[in-house]
Amino acid sequence: MKINLRTAKKPKKYDDEEQLPQQREYQKKCELLQEEIRLREKARTTRLIKKLGSWIRRVMNRTNSIISSLKQRGFMQPELRFFCRSYR
Repeated sequence: MKINLRTAKKPKKYDDEEQLPQQREYQKKCELLQEEIRLREKARTTRLIKKLGSWIRRVMNRTNSIISSLKQRGFMQPELRFFCRSYR
């Protein structure tokens, strides 16, 4: 059973013994939901980091292939040498 923390009605706190199990159950469900939210956010962050890393690798590979093709054709200018790994 899913609980929306924003709209969930908290059980009233009474001193009598009947309400204690409901309070404990509500507290337990809230803790589980918060843990689930934290794990989802962590997984989303991990996926975004992986996507960003693969995008950077693609851009670097593309840049290096363009530079190497320029070098082969003799169009390599001195200011572009800074970006090319093979000149270092």
